[in-house]
Amino acid sequence: MVIILAAGGYGLWHWLSRDTTSNVNEVETDNTNTMALNENAEANINDVGDTNVNQNTNPTAATNTNSASGEKTFTSADKSYSLKYPTAWYPHDLGDYVIFTKSAEELTLEGTEGYALGAQIITRVEPMVDADGQPLTKTQWIEAYVDETSIDGNPVTTSDVTVNGRLMLKVITPLSEVDGKDIVYYYFTANQVYSLYHYPYLPASSETKNFEQVVQTFKP
Repeated sequence: MVIILAAGGYGLWHWLSRDTTSNVNEVETDNTNTMALNENAEANINDVGDTNVNQNTNPTAATNTNSASGEKTFTSADKSYSLKYPTAWYPHDLGDYVIFTKSAEELTLEGTEGYALGAQIITRVEPMVDADGQPLTKTQWIEAYVDETSIDGNPVTTSDVTVNGRLMLKVITPLSEVDGKDIVYYYFTANQVYSLYHYPYLPASSETKNFEQVVQTFKP
């Protein structure tokens, strides 16, 4: 079964729409240009002991299962990062970003209402450039792409945090009275930005606790 998400809304789409990569901009301007997963792709999975490994929807991204801890290790297709995530979540590789949801069903995006996915974790890597592809410093990138207020005018909370010795920017955005909040951790290298996004941000929920555990295991 394929899940097709309705257009409109703020949360997730607001976050994705500020992407500097061409694929996301094309979806923003033309909802008929569907970013679909290949139904016939075979995942490249290295089984390390659990014979019931769920296949990753990207044929070149690897998922290893640690049956002792109940976690899987996801490695991006270009091997630029890895992380561990609970076995109750499933990665959906859409090229420019990977969406982890609690459903194994295939995702197809045509613009999106964030809540349609339910609880979600999204990872991606993008160049540290402006909309014209010109290089930016870390400070310039933050000024360009991290909002100070939400669409409703509420202040966005930003803080520098250290996670496993890595300095990251933590951003909590109050989306709206209906949509609640989302959270993003950004990790910066000399010319790239790694993002780990989660919605909805509910600190007492198991899903947000799962996300915080994922952030702890992130390795660029």
